[in-house]
Amino acid sequence: MIKKIRKLIKDDIDSGTKQITLARGIGLSQSSIQKILYTDTKPTVETVKKIAAYYNVLVADLITDNIEDVGRVSEKESLYLDDITDKVVLLMKGMPEEKRRDILKYAEKEKLLEDLLKKQRKRTG
Repeated sequence: MIKKIRKLIKDDIDSGTKQITLARGIGLSQSSIQKILYTDTKPTVETVKKIAAYYNVLVADLITDNIEDVGRVSEKESLYLDDITDKVVLLMKGMPEEKRRDILKYAEKEKLLEDLLKKQRKRTG
């Protein structure tokens, strides 16, 4: 598992992404990224989930035995509802955690309002 996570992170860094930028995007500290890259420290389940979400891979991909099995989530395997949701996830991927939480709160409020309007329409219609 750690080899796959290291490979994803190392490939990103090799392509020019700074550790601090990567860490913020994933929602980890830079020291956590360094520990993953340079020590035998095993990441927590929550850390693995964050890394999987950031790289748009399944957690299962990160814990399989074969390093070549790590791949992007295909359309067939997509966990999301549609192309719009996929795009939202990709846009949010590089955002700091606080911004992602703000967007989530906004979406939850919009959903609540939509549900209330539907209930009201059913009562009056």
